[in-house]
Amino acid sequence: MTILEALAELLTARSHGTWQPDGTYTADQTGIVLGALPDSPDQVIGLALYGGSEGSAWLPYDAPNVQLRVRGSTDARTAMRAAQALYDDLHGITHVQAGGVHVNELIGLQSGPIYVGQDRNNRHEWTVNFRADYVNTNRS
Repeated sequence: MTILEALAELLTARSHGTWQPDGTYTADQTGIVLGALPDSPDQVIGLALYGGSEGSAWLPYDAPNVQLRVRGSTDARTAMRAAQALYDDLHGITHVQAGGVHVNELIGLQSGPIYVGQDRNNRHEWTVNFRADYVNTNRS
């Protein structure tokens, strides 16, 4: 399991949304997706990796940066509140199991959500960025 899949399961377990590996969501769900945001549902959280610090050469620890892109409705407060809830819930958590992956800690890289604008359907988007220190059992 990848770190993004593990985090998608963690977000689902912590009631931030629903991750369906097949990408099938109903209009009333907050979908959790890996990579780019789909056209629907309106409310969605996209997880993506972008850089991070170097991994250990001797231990199976990695620390990528993870961006959670939150899209809501045409009311900016919807996504803003969801992004703030993600930050408040995840910043500083330590030693949690997520989908069989041991996450040592999640640390917010900014002190809260960042507004990134609207999509082509006028739905507002915010991002929350974390460093995800975890045990990568996929490498030796």
